[in-house]
Amino acid sequence: MSNLYYTVFDTDVCTVLLVLTLNGFVCYASLGKPAIELKGIMAKDFLSLPYQLKPLSTMTGDKIEIDKSVEKFKLLVETPSVSQDIKTELLFGTPLQRKVWKELVKIPAGQTRTYKELADLLGTHSRVIGNCCGANRIAVLIPCHRVVGANNKLTGYRWGKSYKEYLLKQEGIGI
Repeated sequence: MSNLYYTVFDTDVCTVLLVLTLNGFVCYASLGKPAIELKGIMAKDFLSLPYQLKPLSTMTGDKIEIDKSVEKFKLLVETPSVSQDIKTELLFGTPLQRKVWKELVKIPAGQTRTYKELADLLGTHSRVIGNCCGANRIAVLIPCHRVVGANNKLTGYRWGKSYKEYLLKQEGIGI
């Protein structure tokens, strides 16, 4: 069983929980709830996976890459219009969900796609796209917030509609 390291921190916007690999790859990012709730959700999400979650503070040795990723993620949450080079590692998701998520990362900051546009592109239904967005476990880096309803309507977001609206506004998109 390999180790993953988590850290919880506050930004100007919200509380964030990240889970990272030894190489600093982000494999889980959650936001917007009190730290205790974020930790509880994380524990449930990782229950069936073969990883041991440890607080970052318990890690010994070189943390340079992890520290860089954490700092870049802070900047990304506070200023999502400024791209950050943060590597991710997908631990969750079905093949279909991963296919949808790969399309989401192609949506540039400052732009949106509708659920229908993505569904048409991938040959599926809008609700399937919505379900795949809801299953995403890497907030902001897999930008589900850039997917909107018909007529650019603000729809649900795993981490709360207010954060979706904030992220879009910071990227210059008025909804």
